[in-house]
Amino acid sequence: MVLWRDQTPLIGLYHEAMVKCIGELVSADRTLIGSVIGALLHPDIWPTEGSKSSTSSGRGSGANTPKLVLLLHEVDTLVGLLRKKDDTEDQIESNLSSFDAYFPSLVSRLCLCISSDNSRISEQSLQMFRNETFSAMVRRRLKEVGPQFIRALCR
Repeated sequence: MVLWRDQTPLIGLYHEAMVKCIGELVSADRTLIGSVIGALLHPDIWPTEGSKSSTSSGRGSGANTPKLVLLLHEVDTLVGLLRKKDDTEDQIESNLSSFDAYFPSLVSRLCLCISSDNSRISEQSLQMFRNETFSAMVRRRLKEVGPQFIRALCR
């Protein structure tokens, strides 16, 4: 069995091209972006609290730092594709609402990453707030997700 840590240097070589390719594919139907991100957030792909990469306190230890950094970058890129400058308000709302089912899962994963002891993971997680689409989604549901982010930042 090939372990992720053995694959990470290899994946780093073609990751950016792969993200661009996936982005081009889902740009044709941006309602698919939620499904793709949902697949990336799946526990088999994304290390969760119960996985080997967590500490006894429940926060990620960074044992899988390269994988998490790549996944965070990929999710950030895909979330940015949910909205384009020439979209109408109805199109934007439709694309954002197609992602609503996956947003709570993304927020919980980001909160774990933000509160990580590993600075690379925390920094990459906070980069999501530079994404205009992600910031708009957070503003839409601020009462719901704001306290989660505050707890992660103030841990």
